[in-house]
Amino acid sequence: MHSLSTVEPNDPIQPEEIVLRRVPEAQMNGGPPFRLSANAFDPHPTRDTDGLSVYRRVFHTPQEAADFRTKSKSNAWVAELPASAITAMGLTIEPKPLAATADMPAQPGHAVIPALNSADRKTPKADEWKQQLLAAVTNVTGPYEGPASRQESPRTPA
Repeated sequence: MHSLSTVEPNDPIQPEEIVLRRVPEAQMNGGPPFRLSANAFDPHPTRDTDGLSVYRRVFHTPQEAADFRTKSKSNAWVAELPASAITAMGLTIEPKPLAATADMPAQPGHAVIPALNSADRKTPKADEWKQQLLAAVTNVTGPYEGPASRQESPRTPA
């Protein structure tokens, strides 16, 4: 068995890992009360060319995953899924750590689900996978306030 305490960013994702998916408020199903929808797993039309972004829980807290927003200042939620449930659907999860940029901290636990990508996002198979991913969610936390709030107070793990 692979120990999660010794996981490196480029190590393969293990079945016992939990992956986090950041969900912008616009992709929640109505609200309040807000509920997770299959749209939470909809690849971005232009930014997810290499696959749907997720974060490895062994590297990031839900709060950190929520804060990895690119432009949105709206609230975000974070869905948790077992990696084993994702791979049981025939999907792969590939580590894709991101280096720090002027706008974002390093994201060593960033990973992608390549089959769910910008080009194939509107296919019947993608719609099926999104429904299966929604069914595999074990927990949803949030809302986490927009990124502007993180500059006013220190981040604490969720």
